[in-house]
Amino acid sequence: MNIFQKMQLATAQIEKVAKNLKVEVGKSGGSYKAVSEGDVLRAVKPIEAELGIYSYPVARNVIE
Repeated sequence: MNIFQKMQLATAQIEKVAKNLKVEVGKSGGSYKAVSEGDVLRAVKPIEAELGIYSYPVARNVIE
């Protein structure tokens, strides 16, 4: 398989990642659900390893 075929297969095999993270918004007490980086990595990395592919962030901004 070429890289495009492997990426297509990885995309087909990766299941939906649940929004298990609750993010608080400001002092108003509002919140929303989000997907954590760890949950994404646990869903993606085993499939990438199986197919012999590797992904990494091109840029990353840390928000505190």
